Amino acid sequence: MRAIVIVAFDESTLRTFRHLAPDSLQGCPVDALGVWGEFHFLRDALGQRHALRPKDFTRRRIFALFGRSPELLVDRWPRLNAKGLIAGWDHELVAETLIAAAARVGVVDPERLGFSVAYRSPPQGASLERRRA
Repeated sequence: MRAIVIVAFDESTLRTFRHLAPDSLQGCPVDALGVWGEFHFLRDALGQRHALRPKDFTRRRIFALFGRSPELLVDRWPRLNAKGLIAGWDHELVAETLIAAAARVGVVDPERLGFSVAYRSPPQGASLERRRA
């Protein structure tokens, strides 16, 4: 027996989750490169690669990822005040967008992206290091 589930979204719900759409990073200077374990790989606006855990997506780290284009943060992920006016950018929405985009790329080999993998005993797990060129 199969169940059919129909999900209907109103306009406000669609607006709430628009940042998770597959094309949410289109035209953005930050590229998603994939995931490996808890690490999400991104290429920043300056072409540098980063391996970030979910806790690493801080406001300043995200700002740095956008390099010379920080205005895109306000344009794409505005934070509105009580009066509906733009009052900055929503770093949690940006973090969710970047994490989801990396997950959509899929699992990747960190060594192919230029990272060395070091395994440690639990609970530390694995750690990554950028290889020197």
